[in-house]
Amino acid sequence: MPVYLDEDELISIGPSDLVLLCNLLLVGEIEEIEANYICDALLLSEKVNFESEKVASTVAELTDSEINGHLTKEVVQYILKELI
Repeated sequence: MPVYLDEDELISIGPSDLVLLCNLLLVGEIEEIEANYICDALLLSEKVNFESEKVASTVAELTDSEINGHLTKEVVQYILKELI
């Protein structure tokens, strides 16, 4: 599944965006690897602005399950609690 970003648009990512991503994971709308891929794309883009350092570090935690650990239901629920 490719991720297409408009190179001319600046994207701002905040806590509500990560809450949406986590909720999609919890209800099975996206899989762990898809969340990893989305977060990798966000981190690699020069046109993404993270609203806070906490948001940026949370996105980084969601990038690679082999390095950061798998996104179990408990992990995702913990991330949600930290964001709210």
